[in-house]
Amino acid sequence: MSDIAIAIPPPRAWSQVLPAYSPVGETPQYTAEPRADEERVQINRRVVREQSGVYVEKNKHLTLALTNQAPNCTEPTYGKGATVQGAINLTKQEGISSVEVKLEGILLLSVTSVIVTGETEVPLFENLDVLYRKPELPGATESKRSSLFSRGPPAVSLIPAKLSGERCPSTLTFSSRIPTSYSHDGTTRPLPPSYAAHFGNVPGLSLEARYTIRITITRKGLVDRKVVVTVPIVFSPRSRPSRPALPASLSFLSTLKTSPEEWKCWETKSLARMGHEDSPMIHASLLLPQSQVYPLNQPIPFHLQIASTSSKLLAQYATVATTDVPPDSEHTFSTKTQFHPVGALSNIGNRGKIVRGAMIPNFEDPTKRSSANLAQIKVSIQRHVTVEVLGQWLQFKECFSTFTLRRCAITESSNAAPEAGMLSIAWDGRIDMTELRCGGFVGPGVRVRDFILLAIIPSDPEHGPLQPIHYLIPIRLTTDPYHEETINGTELAST
Repeated sequence: MSDIAIAIPPPRAWSQVLPAYSPVGETPQYTAEPRADEERVQINRRVVREQSGVYVEKNKHLTLALTNQAPNCTEPTYGKGATVQGAINLTKQEGISSVEVKLEGILLLSVTSVIVTGETEVPLFENLDVLYRKPELPGATESKRSSLFSRGPPAVSLIPAKLSGERCPSTLTFSSRIPTSYSHDGTTRPLPPSYAAHFGNVPGLSLEARYTIRITITRKGLVDRKVVVTVPIVFSPRSRPSRPALPASLSFLSTLKTSPEEWKCWETKSLARMGHEDSPMIHASLLLPQSQVYPLNQPIPFHLQIASTSSKLLAQYATVATTDVPPDSEHTFSTKTQFHPVGALSNIGNRGKIVRGAMIPNFEDPTKRSSANLAQIKVSIQRHVTVEVLGQWLQFKECFSTFTLRRCAITESSNAAPEAGMLSIAWDGRIDMTELRCGGFVGPGVRVRDFILLAIIPSDPEHGPLQPIHYLIPIRLTTDPYHEETINGTELAST
């Protein structure tokens, strides 16, 4: 068989072989839903995973069963746009004239003090269903019934009942959908998650986003008797990052070599006090995953490096995580603190210290609580809660999490490699979030935001030549890690 020779043009001649393309016009405007002159050809829905558990609340008046819950759940939980479905089993049916179910959400700010007492309540939504109403006796008119409510909201009797009859059924079912948003003062926002904060340093001040199912059973007589049963529910709109996280099993060095674009470096340095301008400084570099969006149920890896021209200054931090243990051992610190006020109320019950308007959190190495003059390093989650009280915005800060440090070697491949003439210490670490159930949100008179706090405190923070470092990096926290499915019948929103 004879060989066949195929002539392949050189790379420079490829442009002569390829056909010429016409200029591309403007990109069309895309919309989530088809326009009038468009049609949807195909759509891929994410898998909906229904829950098989049932939450039961029982008292002497009734038994409430809520479906579509996690097995063995201790509280009913719902996501964005979820439907609350359940059944009410009445203990006694005699004399019942009506049964109502109200699903509602409110945002409540309470203040109780010697100076002022009051609360601000913002209704988020209210769904009212009349499950049963006994027919009115002959001769009763709508005007007579409405007059009873002339000074209050519209008469409940005007709302159509799902069932009627002389005797109330023993079991009533209901279904009510949680809205995805609410409107207040002309602004539409997503519903905030269930949230409660009690600011212990300011007695009597609390903030709560509350969602409840309220069941009202009315029995007619000379005086109407009402039984009201309130069951709190947890509204937790699910969210997830738009990209997967770095595997926790991989070291910082291995991921830096293979995927350097997955890390972002944040740099800061200490400030000298007046009269100590020539003192050597501390330069800090903190590397975090690039996205700044992290799931609540996964640790956040980080790499920390501090550098200085002074070996004596750097030596203060050399034993932060590795005193009397091998150099490659891990050490875990607890950073749970209470809410501390900053601003107008910073002098009320404040157990911390204020430095340039920022709180120095009260934290310490649990193995050295008897040593008061040791340098300290902290990498943790700090939540800022800003509330409006009597027309004035007040900010509170809370630190909570545990963080683990592990000494590691300095590598030239690191983006945070020290400059010439500087000595460095480096740690690999992770932040484990504790007691956090939701991310930040914005509502009427309230803002909740999350940060990663890098705190580097010298051995003498009050009188030493260097001021403490408090460096905040804004982040967003999601309820779930990256995946392609839904939970509890609702889609997960990518953050």
